[in-house]
Amino acid sequence: MLRILPLALLAATPAFAETDVSALIAESGLRAAEATLAALPAPDASDRFALGGVRFLAGVETALQTRWRTGLSDGLTTLVDLPILRLPIAENPAPEAFEGAIIAQMFARVGADMAGAIALLEGIGDAEAVGVALNTADIWFDIDINGTRSDGEGLTDLLGLGLTGRPGQPLPGAQVRFDTADAAWLAAYAHLLAGLSDLVVAFDPGTAIDEVLAARAQFAGLNTEAGSPFGSGMGYQMGDYADLAAMVVDALERQPDPALTRSAQAHWLAMVAQNRIFWARVATETDNDAEWIPNKAQVSFSARDRPDMAERAARGRGAAAGRGAAAALAVGRWRGGGPERPAAGPARGGCAGSGAWHGPAALHAHRPGDEQ
Repeated sequence: MLRILPLALLAATPAFAETDVSALIAESGLRAAEATLAALPAPDASDRFALGGVRFLAGVETALQTRWRTGLSDGLTTLVDLPILRLPIAENPAPEAFEGAIIAQMFARVGADMAGAIALLEGIGDAEAVGVALNTADIWFDIDINGTRSDGEGLTDLLGLGLTGRPGQPLPGAQVRFDTADAAWLAAYAHLLAGLSDLVVAFDPGTAIDEVLAARAQFAGLNTEAGSPFGSGMGYQMGDYADLAAMVVDALERQPDPALTRSAQAHWLAMVAQNRIFWARVATETDNDAEWIPNKAQVSFSARDRPDMAERAARGRGAAAGRGAAAALAVGRWRGGGPERPAAGPARGGCAGSGAWHGPAALHAHRPGDEQ
């Protein structure tokens, strides 16, 4: 999944040409694009997909704005390694005061935006034609809330920084075309984030966060008074992990809201259901146009203009299938007690079913015959 959040977004419709939609986002931003698309008098399936995608990303944008506004750009925030919190953002030179309650408030808003996206995306049926194109370089998040695109706010900037750990190295933009199958894929991702949001709000970690932060401040003061003996080094750095663990354990020991925990479960079950719908739909596709996630007969958007990449992908699929079969055979011998069963020690070599994350395709439930 490259650990990041998805790119699913806007499309060509009678009201907006494909390039016009990208220009709308690039020039006006996500919330303005959301308002424009929501005002369409007779939206078709592509319009609804476009609005669902914009609403999804606008929800992410609002969360990033909350982080920037309250100084949650690094430290324990990114150490948590959760969606939205782990995305790299610039430091705010003059942040507002932070308190633990902000985390639950932020995820509650994310959950509301995801619910709005889900309603649109799940309303797209199998027989409805979606044609959604977007240049990923046009997507940007108004993180510093100044109404204009600042350095480092592009999606490609965030992806580049997240992958390389170095600013100033954005990934190249790409033209992607989303279709009917991808509506279920994005709905699944929205359910994932909605379920996570419900769980965070259910346990409301605000008090636990505030208590740990107060203790951190006291320890920092003692460290300064003692001449900063723990100003650097492994012992001091490991304190971040201990503090994070204390926050999590304290929050989990509190009584959660049972309605929200049940809602989180329902969202994640719906995520699985939408993944299955996606695989059923994508298997029937016959086009081959800058595919977000291709079937066996299609080519990914990343290889559209690179025949050599398509050939490599085909070779890679064949090699992966061979490794998977060999690994399955090895596992069968290990568990079945065949003549090649090792005398001791763990099985070595490849693992059946393993493979690199293919962007957000990693959300898809694997079934026999799904190998790409």
